[in-house]
Amino acid sequence: MLIYFLLCGILPIQEVGKMTFGERVKERRIELGWTQEELAEKMGYKSKSSINKIELGINDVTQSKIIKFAEVMNTSVEYLMGWDEADPTSGQESEYYLDEETREIVELLHKDPQYRTLFSASRKLSKEDLQIIMSMIERMS
Repeated sequence: MLIYFLLCGILPIQEVGKMTFGERVKERRIELGWTQEELAEKMGYKSKSSINKIELGINDVTQSKIIKFAEVMNTSVEYLMGWDEADPTSGQESEYYLDEETREIVELLHKDPQYRTLFSASRKLSKEDLQIIMSMIERMS
């Protein structure tokens, strides 16, 4: 529903809550250990100056780019927009996952490049399903 409001232009894109979209992008980029140049490359921008201007709030960001930022940075649109204060990948308390053990498994999926492709779909799976998938990947490696 939140994405619907964003796409319809009902909610503001840049400043929501305590931090702006750009500040959240910068915070998440730093958490991931990425430079502006690395994020620019992952996002398809030609240079880091685009990322710098987004982080400073100088450049507006299209809805499709907001979604891509969330995907590339392994977080949610809701977090980047300030609608959900707890980043689901930061280890903060959140109802994002079914339980603590599932959150720990998903954290492994996020940190290990071998499992990273499963990360975005993982929040809707049970811990048993996640363990089966991880086991299958390990057998294929």
